[in-house]
Amino acid sequence: MFPVMIFYALNYILQGVLQSFGKYNMPAFVSVPSSLVVIGYVFLLGDRFGVRGLVVATFIGLTLQALVLIPPVFTTEYRYHPSFDFRNRDFTDALKLVPPILVGTSAYQISMLVNVALAANFEESVVTITSIMQNLILYSILAFIFSITAVLFPQFTMLAAKNDMEGFKSLVAKVLKSILYFLIPATFGFVAVRHSLIDLIYGWQQVTAENVQLASKMLALYALGITGLGIKEVLDRAFYSLNDTKKPAINGVIIMAVNVLMSFVLTKTVGVLGLPVAYSIASLTGGILLLYLLRKKIGPFGGRSILATSFKLIGASIIMLLLVLTADKLLSGFTSGSPLADKAVKLFVPVGIGLIAYFAATYFLKVDEAVDVLNKIKAKLKLKEGIR
Repeated sequence: MFPVMIFYALNYILQGVLQSFGKYNMPAFVSVPSSLVVIGYVFLLGDRFGVRGLVVATFIGLTLQALVLIPPVFTTEYRYHPSFDFRNRDFTDALKLVPPILVGTSAYQISMLVNVALAANFEESVVTITSIMQNLILYSILAFIFSITAVLFPQFTMLAAKNDMEGFKSLVAKVLKSILYFLIPATFGFVAVRHSLIDLIYGWQQVTAENVQLASKMLALYALGITGLGIKEVLDRAFYSLNDTKKPAINGVIIMAVNVLMSFVLTKTVGVLGLPVAYSIASLTGGILLLYLLRKKIGPFGGRSILATSFKLIGASIIMLLLVLTADKLLSGFTSGSPLADKAVKLFVPVGIGLIAYFAATYFLKVDEAVDVLNKIKAKLKLKEGIR
């Protein structure tokens, strides 16, 4: 996996080039091919090639992140020219910022490695299940988060450069509310459809019912840390834009320490399920700690409003969860004669009901994101009627 570091670095360099020219679409899209490769592997080949195949899929996915950016960079005015001026101020300033960033961004990867190593103490199938479940959660969520932060980071940077702290605080609060609108129900959703989801993507060929059951439990427990993961990724960028890379690095070390400590403690008491619980606790700890550190650095940025919105979203998610579980129970005896069709119906029908219920509940609770979406839809419909 070491050669992938070259492409990983190239990926972020090319993202920066494109963003400096005001091109945000490809930087936002860049993690999608990588995630599709890994998720596609999990769907199609995970049970056949196991962890070794996952390493290859991860390598291919991360390499693609850089390669897909080369064509759009050539559409800009940027052209690469070799330079060996190592005393350039921009170069030396960047070198000073890099070590803390490396420490901070490696938190999840090292935590994942620890979890897989500890999983090796159990049955052989547990290692594969652990790797697949944490990658399924991590890559599916990071694909969403990175799409947002790719556009978000330049905005943070511009506001920080102008010393517009009010605008900076307002943007932080707005973005946190937006990601919570998606991540909180995602947590409840993964918990609700955990068995149907794993049975559809993993429950084939020689995979036993016990494997599916274990994988679904691990998926649900890993999902508990989704919100912390999203908050960390957004606030990391907020700190970077303020030229503060030390606090995210310290937070990354704390995340690793909490994960390792809790993993050792919990695996001794609850077995392998302690690994996803430890990972989620560490992720939530990191997200909460960064909220505290950012407030301490820039002052209040709408914490009460964010908390009030979070309670509304949790309430709407509980309603969604109950309806999804009800639909899942009603469909438990459904059969069409096709195993694939049966599994798809038992997954996608409850998911569809849950999405509609969640949006309706958040609109009723006057959550800004839902109200804004519906108002935009109404405005477009009125515009079409006016044109007619």
